Amino acid sequence: ELARRGREECPPGLVIVSSHVANVFSAACTRIAIGVYSSASASPFFAGGYLLYSSLYAAIGAAVDNETDTQQFLMPIVMLLVVGFYVGFFTSLEDPHGTISKVFSYIPFTSPIVMLIRIPFGVPIWEQALSFAILIFTFVITVWIAAKIYRVGILMYGKKPSYKELIKWLKY
Repeated sequence: ELARRGREECPPGLVIVSSHVANVFSAACTRIAIGVYSSASASPFFAGGYLLYSSLYAAIGAAVDNETDTQQFLMPIVMLLVVGFYVGFFTSLEDPHGTISKVFSYIPFTSPIVMLIRIPFGVPIWEQALSFAILIFTFVITVWIAAKIYRVGILMYGKKPSYKELIKWLKY
């Protein structure tokens, strides 16, 4: 009935409330659209990072035969993750289009974290594609290295490997 009477006869409070509800609804729809775009762009980086780090951990698992030996090999991987978090949260949030953020977006061990933080700020598609291609290429190389380590490591059961030994294993 209010629509039939026109705006002149509407109570002033109703006009203000309906205007506010429309603004809130519009903002919510915009946030949902941005969230869906960000999720669609960020999901490949999450999956690629998961695959890359799982292949690194698989290489470690192939090289050792007990848990105590894994500690010497886990520290470099954990440090890569810490650097990614540090750059992502302390640099990319403040300046997502800065030089440091862009450089670490192309390093495959830090790009899954840094790009997840940069994408909502509007990263060009070509940067996302290049960073993702580098990430997937590194994943394929890491799986190849893990397979070579596994092939030799399975025969060296009981022997505690070192970094020098792992490099020798890659040559077989």
